[in-house]
Amino acid sequence: MVKAIGARWHVEEDFENRKDLGLDHYEVRSWIGWYRHVTLVLLAHAYLAGICAAERFCTDAPACSGSCRKLPALALTIPEVRRLLARLIWPPSSSVHRVLAWSWWRRCHQSRASYYHTKRRLQAG
Repeated sequence: MVKAIGARWHVEEDFENRKDLGLDHYEVRSWIGWYRHVTLVLLAHAYLAGICAAERFCTDAPACSGSCRKLPALALTIPEVRRLLARLIWPPSSSVHRVLAWSWWRRCHQSRASYYHTKRRLQAG
C-alpha cells in the first residue's frame, strides 16, 4: 500500500511538469490537433528529462562554495532545466555564467534545506 502511495507522488509530479510545459493549454477541436499537441508536449518533456539524466551521469560538476561542500547540490529537475533554458534562450541572457551559478546556488540551497528538514523530522521521532 505504501509503495503504491509513493508511486502516485511521482505520477502527480510528472503531470504537474507536463502541465507547466503546456499540456493543459489546448482546447480540443479535433483528434488530430489534440494528438499533435500532446505529442509535442511529451517530446519536450522527454527532451528535458534527457538533459536531467545526462547531468546526473556527468562528472564535471562545478565546484560549490561555502557550506555546500558538505552537501552536494540536488540533481537537475525538469522544472529547473525548463527555467534554465528559458533564461538562457529567450531573452538572450547577458551572462550565461550568472544564470548557471544561480541555478547551482539554488540547488545547493535546496539540498541543504532538505537535509536539515529530514534531520529534524528524524529527531522528532
